Amino acid sequence: MRNPFYDRKFSAAYAIIWGIIMISQILSLILFANATVHSAIIQSIIENVSFAAMGFGIWYVVKYNIGPERSIKALLIFFLSGLLVVLIWMGFNLIVENLIERLSNGLFVFERSHLFQFTAGVFIFSIIALSYRLLILFHNYNEKAKSEEKLKTLLTESKLNTLKAYINPHFLFNSLNSVNSLITTNPEEAREMLVNLSEYFRYSLKQKDINFISLEDEMHYTQTYFEIEKLRFGDKIETKIKLDENAGKYKIPVMILQPLFENVIKHAVSESLFTINLSFSAKLIDQSLVITMTNNYDEESISKRGTGIGLSATAERLQLIYGTKNLLNYSKKDGIFKVVLEIPYQKENL
Repeated sequence: MRNPFYDRKFSAAYAIIWGIIMISQILSLILFANATVHSAIIQSIIENVSFAAMGFGIWYVVKYNIGPERSIKALLIFFLSGLLVVLIWMGFNLIVENLIERLSNGLFVFERSHLFQFTAGVFIFSIIALSYRLLILFHNYNEKAKSEEKLKTLLTESKLNTLKAYINPHFLFNSLNSVNSLITTNPEEAREMLVNLSEYFRYSLKQKDINFISLEDEMHYTQTYFEIEKLRFGDKIETKIKLDENAGKYKIPVMILQPLFENVIKHAVSESLFTINLSFSAKLIDQSLVITMTNNYDEESISKRGTGIGLSATAERLQLIYGTKNLLNYSKKDGIFKVVLEIPYQKENL
């Protein structure tokens, strides 16, 4: 969140509040300190305008030193900064007011109590700091609400697009054509493909209200899809899967692996004349789940087709879920395409 002074509405409200404070101080000096009208006005302007101007800098003191994850050192810096602000303010007022008293030859006489001024300064600093902290919390809450709403929309679109992608003529016709050709040549494989298709669609429909799923269940779902494609492409796909102990129980976002496997099919297997070797591994590192996928590819074909939008959509979805960037990274070098996906630790895991 940037400094709220850049917002016109905030600046206007800030000026109005300080105007009210100035009027209150003027009346107090006149009624309770027997100050003259001119002296009360000048003193109020000096003391309030100077503190109001310091409010711009107080924002950064609060932003970078106050929060649930701040260290004791940061809090100490905040309190010392607050004390320094008040002392600077008092010193500035004293110098300016003394100068005006001397230059006016007694026309202006200011009523001062250093203890009262220090107490008032600490109080005003605390109110300003609290107001800024509330602004930050309110801003963070709004941002989180927006992210959750965007995530919900993205997840819904992801699930719908997944269903649309595979319950459409292209996927269904390819699968049924494969079944049709297998009926005469290999009835057992045709039956296996129909069972996989049925299980895949049934599983897809069951995930509409689920946000997280164990890795082993997600792998079962994804492998079902992959088995269908393997029956289509035959020996063009070879897979090697390795899951560390306890990794299978780790909770991951539902359908997060689908685009990764789909990417291999679309941009490697379907475009290659040779066998694609896919390696999939999942291991726990510092309580986070790290998933690595590598596969060879035809360098000429992938350079023309790109890597698809599936990976970028998956990266965006991970960022929205966990609030952290760079949870998905990929690279291609020497005919090898590599994807590394990190699932941060959450309380429901392990």
